[in-house]
Amino acid sequence: MKFLGVDGGGTHLRATLLENHTEKKFLIKEGVNLTSKPKEQIKNVFSQLFKLTGPVNGMILSFSGAETQERRFILKSVVEEVYRCENLEILTDIKATLLTCYNGEPTVVVIAGTGSVVLGIDAKGNTKRSGGWGHLFDDEGSAFWISLRILQEFFKYNDNLRDYDPIFSRILNFYEVQRFEDLTNLQSRSDFKEHISAFTREIFNTPSPLVSSIIEEGVSILGKRCTLVLKTVGSNRLFVHGGMFNVPQYLEQFKKHLPENIEINKVENIDTAMAYRAKKQFEQQ
Repeated sequence: MKFLGVDGGGTHLRATLLENHTEKKFLIKEGVNLTSKPKEQIKNVFSQLFKLTGPVNGMILSFSGAETQERRFILKSVVEEVYRCENLEILTDIKATLLTCYNGEPTVVVIAGTGSVVLGIDAKGNTKRSGGWGHLFDDEGSAFWISLRILQEFFKYNDNLRDYDPIFSRILNFYEVQRFEDLTNLQSRSDFKEHISAFTREIFNTPSPLVSSIIEEGVSILGKRCTLVLKTVGSNRLFVHGGMFNVPQYLEQFKKHLPENIEINKVENIDTAMAYRAKKQFEQQ
């Protein structure tokens, strides 16, 4: 039998296929965030994945943007059309991360990737969430939020509203445009979240006062969200997940905004955890 776990984020889709006690891992370099991707593009990504995995007996999807019934319905209809698989469960990315880490004790998880969100669970199983309401409303400290803040300041510089910052020298070349006005075309791209977020790869290579202040602003708010949830659920354990936490400078700055004596652990391979969860859940069906 074959079971599939999928971790769909704003920049990449990762998947693990379990077949005869063997793990096969796949990576599709295209974002699938349900808050910004049209149905046909999501279908295209799953069609690519199906060519790699073939039919499966059960699957669990961890997806960014799967909070609302409407988005889950769209995702469910796409996956059922491509995979023809009735044994399907859809979780939000933050819930899947929490399930991966939870061992019965109060636990908090935070994601900082393309977006950001915090979720905790107390000793009685009650959950507390903070953030993760989408790129228009929060996502502080995420790759998209940091890059967008830098672009906003770049436009202010070109409007003579602020002084020059060294990070500005990297923007036009990175986005392959000649004039700053052409950056406005980013808004009309179907992959605008991935494309804007990608600029975070540049910022840690070009330290500057603006970069430092924006990162500090973002991790300060994200740290406050974590502190609130840690206190609410009564936990001293924090699991971090997402690409931003793979940057040492970011992680160290983030830690400064947490209470003392907080145990911090990185969690990865959510797709693999979901594949094993699918096997356990659907193997007898």
